[in-house]
Amino acid sequence: MEIQDYFLYLPFKQIIVLQSVANIFTHINNIKALNFNNLDLSLCAEILERERERERERERERRI
Repeated sequence: MEIQDYFLYLPFKQIIVLQSVANIFTHINNIKALNFNNLDLSLCAEILERERERERERERERRI
């Protein structure tokens, strides 16, 4: 499964995060075609989980 396939299963907001991460990796590695490996996907998953937690915290603050 290629990284584009993962986009099909993620909500829109998470796609943007993954694309941002892809842009960072592209900039750092200075390459045009980016191939994700398992480490990259793990990092993406960690970033997405942090964003989900921040969103849950914001939601809790709104309820208070």
